[in-house]
Amino acid sequence: MSLLAMLICVAPFCLAFALVIPSAWANHHADLMRRLCQASVAGVGAFLMLASLGLLFQSNITGSWSLTGSHGPLRISVYYDVISALMALLIGYIGWIISRFSGSYLDRDSRAGQFDKWLMVCLGAILGLVVSGNLIQLFVFWILTTFALHQLLMHNADRPWAVWTARKKFLISRLGDVFLGIAIYLVYQVWGTGELSELLAKFKEGAPALFDDSRVGVICILLVLSALTKSAQFPFHSWLPDTLETPTPVSALMHAGIINGGGFLLIRLSPLVSQSSAALALCTIIGGVTCLLGGIIMSTQSSIKRKLAYSTMSQMGFMMMQCGLGAFSIALIHIISHSLYKSHAFLRSGSAVTAPGLSHSPISWQKRLLTTGVGLVSASIIIVMVAFLMGVDGTPSMAEMLLGLVTLVALTHLISEAISSGSPRLALIGMTASTLIVAIYFLSHAALDGLTRDVLAHDSVGTSLSSQIVIGIVAIGFVSLGIIEIAKDHLANSRILQLLYVHAVNGFYFDIAARRLTALLWARSAPTP
Repeated sequence: MSLLAMLICVAPFCLAFALVIPSAWANHHADLMRRLCQASVAGVGAFLMLASLGLLFQSNITGSWSLTGSHGPLRISVYYDVISALMALLIGYIGWIISRFSGSYLDRDSRAGQFDKWLMVCLGAILGLVVSGNLIQLFVFWILTTFALHQLLMHNADRPWAVWTARKKFLISRLGDVFLGIAIYLVYQVWGTGELSELLAKFKEGAPALFDDSRVGVICILLVLSALTKSAQFPFHSWLPDTLETPTPVSALMHAGIINGGGFLLIRLSPLVSQSSAALALCTIIGGVTCLLGGIIMSTQSSIKRKLAYSTMSQMGFMMMQCGLGAFSIALIHIISHSLYKSHAFLRSGSAVTAPGLSHSPISWQKRLLTTGVGLVSASIIIVMVAFLMGVDGTPSMAEMLLGLVTLVALTHLISEAISSGSPRLALIGMTASTLIVAIYFLSHAALDGLTRDVLAHDSVGTSLSSQIVIGIVAIGFVSLGIIEIAKDHLANSRILQLLYVHAVNGFYFDIAARRLTALLWARSAPTP
């Protein structure tokens, strides 16, 4: 193992080492723990930034050290490529911001030292997950991440609802661990190794008999199921909007960092996952359902934090749908942009209490149709124009058409809302913002696709009839949601929408099964939130 690879491998352990610090001692020396946390996170982040410069001279930085002195499965390995570097830098930056914010947020808190301890462990575990060079090591950090998060969620242990939701999250995480553990076991059985450098090299070669084993499809589906539990996808999503009694820095870390673990797993193992059309279809349909479900529920919530939680659920659903469509580089862009936005949104959520409210004046049905039509035409022209200037040509696939449709629906809503305000200035801002958004989207995709072309290169399976049906269903769902959003002001007295609103406010009661399971194992009844 080279010196640089060894240092990259050691970096996460520098933070995770806080696990050995006694909590009582940490609370007694809260100021020291705060300084230690901020300095350690900043130092590790700065080192990873410098280490990433090494990728300018080589495609990846790898190394392995056997714990048994042989070529057995027990190794400490590092696999640092463009994907790892982008995720590590993202985690380091957000972790540094959160550690600084928590210093003032938890000032005079009796358990502030313990909080900083588990924050360091959690950040170290996430970084370890990202730079792990073999699947067993990745699995260990996968578990450590949820264990450290559980301790952070239990920070306010005197609040029954906080304890209850932390336990529910703990159970769902253990289910994901089972899925991932079985998948890793089968990987070793099929290919005889769990080293990412060896596995990805094999997948890139694409030998004819490499994926002939019937267990490959099972492995792919198990990986998708594990990712769904990690990223709060339907029906494993109910823990996410309930874990809001935790301190705000934990919410920011959870929604901007840990929730991305499932997406990272699929992106990292995309050459394998993409070999199963069933796994991709499952990822597409569940991601699409979660995206639509989260968007509908989010629009009915009055609490700013619950809105943000359901927004995260919806965004992660869209990211999973992108993975299911084989757009792994776009999914990586989504992870980075969503993390930066959501960490800022949660850390600034307290300002919503003092911010002036926005007035909303309903407009006539005819004007709404007119503004929607103008928005649709304008959005279409913007997308076609930017695509032409970017040199995009050829017939798009069904997956690309679905992503384009979602973009078209979102831009139509943005532009129509700006026009319906009646202000020429806001209309101009809306048009300009839409153009910039599409341009940034295309440019970032082109840049990242170029950087990760070799990393994410794989022979995708053909689009089957079942995949086309799934894409069609998801497309209908997004169009329907857009129509509901347009017509909601004029159908407010509709009996159907009123019933939909009541059920949506309560999350359509999908969390009942998770509550019953939690009650079965830990308590006889659930406390009131």
